[in-house]
Amino acid sequence: MMDTPFVCIAHPFESAGNISHAYEYGPVKARKAIIFVGGLGDGPHTVLFVRPLATHLEESGLDYSVFEIRIRSSFTGFGYSSLKKDVEDIAAFVRYLRGIDKQKIVLMGHSTGSQDCVEYAANEDDPVDGFILQGPVSDREAAAIHVDAEKLRESVELAASMIAEGRGDEMLRPEQVAHTFEPITAYRWHSLISKGGDDDFFSSDLDEETVSRIWNRFQKPAMALYSAEDEHVPAHVDKQALVDLWKKLGKNVHPLSGLIPGAGHTVKQPDGQAWLNDRVSPFASGPEFLAVCIRQLPTSTQAKAAKAETPHPDSAHNPPLIFVFIMCMGATCGTCSKRTWRGCGKHIASAMDGISEDEWCTCTPRVKVGEKDYPPAASFQVPGLSWLTGGSK
Repeated sequence: MMDTPFVCIAHPFESAGNISHAYEYGPVKARKAIIFVGGLGDGPHTVLFVRPLATHLEESGLDYSVFEIRIRSSFTGFGYSSLKKDVEDIAAFVRYLRGIDKQKIVLMGHSTGSQDCVEYAANEDDPVDGFILQGPVSDREAAAIHVDAEKLRESVELAASMIAEGRGDEMLRPEQVAHTFEPITAYRWHSLISKGGDDDFFSSDLDEETVSRIWNRFQKPAMALYSAEDEHVPAHVDKQALVDLWKKLGKNVHPLSGLIPGAGHTVKQPDGQAWLNDRVSPFASGPEFLAVCIRQLPTSTQAKAAKAETPHPDSAHNPPLIFVFIMCMGATCGTCSKRTWRGCGKHIASAMDGISEDEWCTCTPRVKVGEKDYPPAASFQVPGLSWLTGGSK
């Protein structure tokens, strides 16, 4: 609930000569951290899926806490700021976390915070161990939904001329920009709204060479979680095709990247939050998550699994290994060629939701969830672990 009191721990840190704070949820002695950065107008405590995510990670025993960071661009400060300044502030907090012995750090951005992830990927002095980009939408395309095209064109031209005159730090007048973006400098408006601007990483009209250059900035795993019903994305944008392109061109874009079913931009929906949590857990945990998942397997296979040679965190085989054990997804039965599921067995109903029962696999034995019978699981293959998964149907 938005109006329910909650507890967090404030961590002061210094950046650019100023004292700021980050707010921690979860076990204070956790060895791993997710740094969360919101979008335009956001600041600590404004994005409602963050605390449920922290609770989920804690209940899963994954040794993570989540930090919401206040930076110079938080709340209305974005109009005076830049991605460069955001990176300076995030890097300062990464150094703080390393100083208190955090062993693994994942940077998670929401909306324009996803642009911070892309910008931060080039930071070699204070690297993080992974990136999560939730709601990575184009601010340029979002503005076009709400603002007349001619007004946008004129405002971008004005901002460009002000920058050329050395007046990029001057504010645009309210009537010159979209209401939701003000107050804002000429530089930041141009950065957000012009094609090829410093913030223009996620627009659907970027050519493949540009898209490849953007997503191959990531030298560590990066997962993109796009909201399927994002209200800030124009109707003509094929969200799934966009994410598929990022996965195709970016060598470190994680295969768990995808669309959050039924979710709006800020993922207020409980089902969407649960789906998001189930993606963040395996991504953030890496191969050590296998130890948690082994406990869900039949006793007869636990001894085998315990002896498994765990892939390297950056291995191309690692993501499917994790995905198989902690998620359920739709699959096709190799025996009857009808629809069934595969995965951990904890989310069967979700995996089969939306599939007509006439199309369900008819094989036996059936699996009972509550009072309902479901098809048996499809088998699957994981490279190097066919002895554990039982081959493939």
